[in-house]
Amino acid sequence: GHAEGERQAVSLALRMAAAHRARVTLLHVLRRVEAPSAHWLDAIDNLHRALDGHSRDPGAAIREREAELRAFLEREIPADARHAVDIHFECRVGDVATEIVRATRALAADLVVLRR
Repeated sequence: GHAEGERQAVSLALRMAAAHRARVTLLHVLRRVEAPSAHWLDAIDNLHRALDGHSRDPGAAIREREAELRAFLEREIPADARHAVDIHFECRVGDVATEIVRATRALAADLVVLRR
């Protein structure tokens, strides 16, 4: 499932980073709806976002996702694996592929591990 794919990707990244004394940045991209859609399901999704404040305050959505990432890490990854590596969290808003490329460049990343 989704969580299993994340757990495997993070475990792999942490093992590789520990072997090379590298830093790990866990990146999550929140998609932004760029243009209004005529599809009724998109309208419902936009309404839910507006009601929970994400469209008005993307900072709140980012802080919420970072907290979820930290909780996931503590729940799914053994403590020795977490403490062996310098782990950073980053959450961005925008197009997923574009933000991954931007983060990779900004961090001067040598390797990117993605989950399926």
